[in-house]
Amino acid sequence: MARARFDLPIATVKSLYWERGFSLAKIGTRFGCSWSTVANRLREHHIPLKKKTEMKVRYQKRSFIGSLEEMAYLVGFRLGDLNVYRPSINSKIVVARCHTTVSMQANLIRSLFKKYGGVRVVRSSNGITINCFLNLSFGFLLPKIYPQWIQPQSKPMAAFTAGYTDAEGSFGVYQGRGRFKLDSYDYQILRNIYRFLIIQGIHAKFWCIAKRNTANINGGRWRHDLWRINVNEAKSLVKFIRILLPHLRHHNRIQQAHAVLKNIQSRSSFT
Repeated sequence: MARARFDLPIATVKSLYWERGFSLAKIGTRFGCSWSTVANRLREHHIPLKKKTEMKVRYQKRSFIGSLEEMAYLVGFRLGDLNVYRPSINSKIVVARCHTTVSMQANLIRSLFKKYGGVRVVRSSNGITINCFLNLSFGFLLPKIYPQWIQPQSKPMAAFTAGYTDAEGSFGVYQGRGRFKLDSYDYQILRNIYRFLIIQGIHAKFWCIAKRNTANINGGRWRHDLWRINVNEAKSLVKFIRILLPHLRHHNRIQQAHAVLKNIQSRSSFT
C-alpha cells in the first residue's frame, strides 16, 4: 500500500528556505519529515533548490565592520594559520579554513568569525577542522602575501604582530627567565615585525636558525630557510608585551605573556 502523502505549508517552507537560510534537513526536522520530502514539495511548487555554493550563503550574517586594527590582526592571524579561498571564481562567499589538533586554537578561530558568519567545526581522530563561511567583505584575507598597507611604522602593525604571534609565536619562562620566540619560513613577515620592534625601541634578535635542505631533528630536511625572532631582554620584553596585550586574543598566549611579566617583576624593577 502506498504511503500517505506528507503535505507541508509551502509558503512557510519557502520563507524558511530562501529568506531565513534554513537547510532542507533543518526544515524537515521542524515538520517531522525527511529533507528529500521538503525538496520534493519545493520542486512540485516550482520553487528552485539552491546550488551547493548557494547553500553555503546561508552562513552569511554580516559584513566586516571592524576597525583597521582588527583587520590587521585578522590578516596577521590568517598569514600564520589560515587557508582562505573562494570556492569558485563567481562565488559570493569567502571560506577561512584551518586544521588543528589544539582545541584552544579552534575556539579562537570560532570566536574571531562567529559574529560575521557561520562556523562549522568537525572533530575526528586526526584533529579538528574549522570552516568559516564569510561574505566578500572578507576579501582582504584572500591574498597570502604581506599587505603593503601595514608598514612597520604604522599604527596597525601592533595588531598585525599580535595576530601573527597568536598563530605562530610563544612566550615562556625557560631556565628561570622570560623569553619570546617567533619562528617562520616567511622572511618578509619576520623582517617587518623585527623592524617594528626596532622602531619601538625593543631589543630583538632576528636570525636564520635552519637553512633550506639541511637535516632537521625529525630525520627530514627543511623545505625553506627557517627564521626566528627572539626577545630576551627584560626591559624589552615588558615593553613588547604591553604593546601586544591589548591585541592578543589567544588564551594561552595571553597567559604566557602574563607569566613572563610575573617572572620579570620577580627578578627586577622593570614594571
